[in-house]
Amino acid sequence: KIEQIDIKKEISYPSKYKNNNMDIYTPKVEKKKLPILFWMHGGAYVGGDKNDCRDYLEYLCSDTQQIIVNIDYERSPEAKHP
Repeated sequence: KIEQIDIKKEISYPSKYKNNNMDIYTPKVEKKKLPILFWMHGGAYVGGDKNDCRDYLEYLCSDTQQIIVNIDYERSPEAKHP
């Protein structure tokens, strides 16, 4: 774990589907305004998990000094389209 960032884990967001949690990575810096990057894991909506890239996102947050919102979502076949 990189010490120069704060991580808030498993924050739920409203949706009609399950598995809607996000993690927010915030660099420990003095700036009041920081860019925000929204990250959706890969997996073609049938696989993967927000935790698959956790180490990379910690590094990215620390290195680029931006807030990263890493979201999880319900995957197919549980989530039907439309």
